[in-house]
Amino acid sequence: MFRLKPYSIRTRLILLMLAIGVLPLLPMAWLVNSLVEQSYRVGINPRIEQVLEHSVAFSRQLYQVRKQQLLATIKNLPLPEASAPAGNGPSEHTVQAILPADGSGWRYLELAIYDDGGRLLWRQARGDSPPFRLSPFALKRVLKNSGPLFLKADRTSNRFVAAQLRGSGTSRRIVLLAAALPESFLRASDQTLQAYQMYRALALRPHSIPKSIVYAFLAFSLVILGMALTIALWLSNRLTRPLDHLVEATHQLGEGNLDYRVPEGGNDELGQLSRLFNRMAAQLKASRERSIYLEKMAAWREIARRLAHEIKNPLTPIQLMVQEMVDRYPGSDTGYQNLLDECARIILEELENLRRLVREFSEFARLPAPQRQLTDLNALVREVCRLFPEQAFALNLAPSLPSLWLDPTQFHRVLVNLIQNARQAAGADQPISITTLRDDRQVVLKLRDYGPGIPPEIKEKIFQPYVSTRPEGMGLGLAICRTIVEEHGGRIGVEDPDGPGACFCIQLPLPAEQETGGA
Repeated sequence: MFRLKPYSIRTRLILLMLAIGVLPLLPMAWLVNSLVEQSYRVGINPRIEQVLEHSVAFSRQLYQVRKQQLLATIKNLPLPEASAPAGNGPSEHTVQAILPADGSGWRYLELAIYDDGGRLLWRQARGDSPPFRLSPFALKRVLKNSGPLFLKADRTSNRFVAAQLRGSGTSRRIVLLAAALPESFLRASDQTLQAYQMYRALALRPHSIPKSIVYAFLAFSLVILGMALTIALWLSNRLTRPLDHLVEATHQLGEGNLDYRVPEGGNDELGQLSRLFNRMAAQLKASRERSIYLEKMAAWREIARRLAHEIKNPLTPIQLMVQEMVDRYPGSDTGYQNLLDECARIILEELENLRRLVREFSEFARLPAPQRQLTDLNALVREVCRLFPEQAFALNLAPSLPSLWLDPTQFHRVLVNLIQNARQAAGADQPISITTLRDDRQVVLKLRDYGPGIPPEIKEKIFQPYVSTRPEGMGLGLAICRTIVEEHGGRIGVEDPDGPGACFCIQLPLPAEQETGGA
């Protein structure tokens, strides 16, 4: 549904399209009206009317002359000896001499002789001309007239029949002569009459015809204008809908909804703008998540630093005190001595675990800034895999992979941590798949194990500190991995592979982009 808002781009586009469609129609309507009226005045004038009237009159006069010629021909036509009944007429030579030859604009078709009772006595015809039937009404007309007359004048069938009564008393005879006019004469005469009748019809309506033509032009123009309006509505909606989506998306981003995306379609500027907007929104979301993550990491590092400090201080006195207790006991009671040695051993083991915890806290709290250098990621993967000779690896490393600006020591630690997690999840007898590839403007490393996988409820929190799938795990290894990867301008995440296990995916920018950001 189209909604027009004042001063909106859509409204302006529609008004512009209407103006483009309407403005040319106004001078065109005036021009058409002027041309029609001028043409009508040129065509409908007294001189043309006089010419047409003279043409029609001349055609009629010529037609009457031709009819008089036919009556004169039958009047002066010599008769054959018609005492013989029909079928026993004169010889062929006599008949040909009696039937007149074509002339005076007539083509003669039939010559027949009847008695005064209407009985056919003799007939001669050319071609397949049908005989004329002398009806009682026609017979009565002939008997009442002493001179020649027309019994039939049919322009449609082009058949004209003249008759004349000859003789007297019992020897009266009726002569019939049928003839046809030239087709060109009849056609020209009819065309002249039709043109004159059409002209008279036009002349009787001197104003309605030009107006009707102008009205037809205006109706046609309204149809075109309606089509232009429909196209304008469709085009404006097509052009402004992406802008409406962008306005709504900008509002959503302003409200903090970084998950909002605009529909992407087309390869024009608006489609490119939509894709760039979605990319910008995704980058803003990633940047905000990274900022939040860095803030949390800073807080967790401060906690880890304080815990390491508070735990580390009493460890050495406790160890010295336990050792002093064991050394000062004289050993007279064997059972107590054994108990004391066992307790000392347990306490020292737990103290060692605490020291390991302190070391992890310290490493997490004091993670150094990366010292980047151009590094062959495939070579680094092979080097780390050699540290686990008893582990089976399925390596699918892309050839000609570009070198990346990495801290080899820190990324060595990332790979070791991921491989150790995979071994602990699936066991050393299960292979670990490592894949590297170049995708668009980044390099991707995927490490997959075939263990039980990561539970869905902790998948979103797996990279947070102190979140682990193992009861004995501290939950700092993956947090350190994420920190190292993001400090290199990359991203790390967990994908759902086809089949069992878990797949960790690391995305690193190409060297040109890293150099742009600084090393």
